[in-house]
Order: sequence, then C-alpha cells, then structure tokens
Amino acid sequence: MTAPIAIISAMPDEVSQLLEHLSSERLEQPAAASESRAQHQLRVDRRAGRDYHSGTLWGTPVVVAFSRWGKVAAASTATHMIAQYAPAELIFTGVAGALSPDLRIGDMVVARDLIHHDLDATPLFARHEIPLLGVSKIPTTLHIRAGLQRAADRFLAEDFARVLPAQQRSDFGLGQPSVVQGEVSSGDSFIADASQAEEIRANLPQSVCVEMEGAAVAQVCWEHGQEFGVLRTISDTADHAAPLDFPRFVKEIASSYSYGVLRHYLQDRAL
Repeated sequence: MTAPIAIISAMPDEVSQLLEHLSSERLEQPAAASESRAQHQLRVDRRAGRDYHSGTLWGTPVVVAFSRWGKVAAASTATHMIAQYAPAELIFTGVAGALSPDLRIGDMVVARDLIHHDLDATPLFARHEIPLLGVSKIPTTLHIRAGLQRAADRFLAEDFARVLPAQQRSDFGLGQPSVVQGEVSSGDSFIADASQAEEIRANLPQSVCVEMEGAAVAQVCWEHGQEFGVLRTISDTADHAAPLDFPRFVKEIASSYSYGVLRHYLQDRAL
C-alpha cells in the first residue's frame, strides 16, 4: 500500500475544505468482492480527542487531522501520525503573525527552518538550543519546501482572484500576495502585543513570522527521521490588532489558501 501524505492543521477551518473533498476510495484494493459497503467508506480514527481522516485527495492517499492549538498538542498529533500511519511526508498548514516588515496579511511563508522562540535552558544549553539534540533551528525537507513554494505560487497566479471574491479581498486588504521562504518561530503564546513581537524580533532577527506549533512538529519529525514541510498564511502583524476578525480570516481566507495550495501540491506530486 502506498504510504499516505499526513496533513495537519492548526485550525479546524483550515482542513474543512479538504475533508469535504476527501474521496471514499480505499487506500488499498479490497481483499474480496464480498466486502461490505462499510469497508469502502472513509475511515475516521479517533485517538486522544482527535479525528484522523483517511482517504484520497486527487488520487493521493492522505491522512488529515486538526491538531488543536499549541506545541504539545501539535507534537502529540504529529507523533501519532508518524507512529500509526508511517506517512511518506508530513505537512503542517496554518496561520501566523508577521514579524518581518516586508510581510503583509495574505502573504504566505514556506518554512525554511523552525525555532522555538520561548525555549531557554541556559546556562545548561545555549538559548533556543533543543536540549540533547544539539540544534536550535530544524530545517524542513528541501524537496517538500520547493514543492510547496511552486504550489503556493500557482495558487496565487491561477486561483487567488477566482476563489476569493473582490469584497473579501477588500475587507482584509489583500492586494497582490507573495510567497517567501524563511525562518518560522514557534511558542506557546498567541502574540497579540507589539512589544512581544519586538522582543522576538530582537532575539531572532532572521525569523519572518511567529506561530504556536511549527517548531514542535519539526522537532518530532527530526527525531523520527520524518520528511516534512510547513506552510503558513499571514493573518495578522502580531500586534494589538491580531485578534480583530481573526476567526473570519481563518474561515474565509486561510481555509481557501490551504485547500488551494495543497490541491496543487498533491496534483503535482501525483504526476
């Protein structure tokens, strides 16, 4: 049986469109023609309060799950995905707050590497260094990173104006979004204060955006030898305005981004 692609999201709305299009085609051929119809339906496994949806998307076997928020929840979900499904690749998608002044709402970041901005085990280890791993930054898998970049570029060029109505684009000030690769910072705080964002920038000047899960997923993948990638959509500028229209942005904008980019990614991968 072909190893599936694991897809994890930081927000439930970000996988809702994917789940709507998840095919009921089985991941393997039936053992006998007499198998019951129930065995041909989408499989949903529930573990530790999370639903793991198995099926196919655009001819590619996948397992899709919402991790819940924060580093522990994301790490737990990623660990189960790897142990239970042995995926060929793991992709985490979600929103992030911009740290780089060059990023605007609606831009996308394909993670080059990830770092825990709130990890500090000094004086035993250097600040941000993951104890006993000897690294502070964990790189994503090169070919997945490149594939996500191509898919995101295609989504913006071919689908963006078509799938997002003009009024939605206007409401959120979306002009001509761009895709960048860069360092992503993660921590167990929703950054909604300009002073918090400035502190992260001062400590990690190469980080372009901040979120709550990516580095934990990266650490799990690093320790398990799992190929992975991380895609983030900029929802805010990590300041006092961050909570404004955040749920609406995720539901109306980020969900369409995740669906559109992953559609191109999986279709390209199947060629």
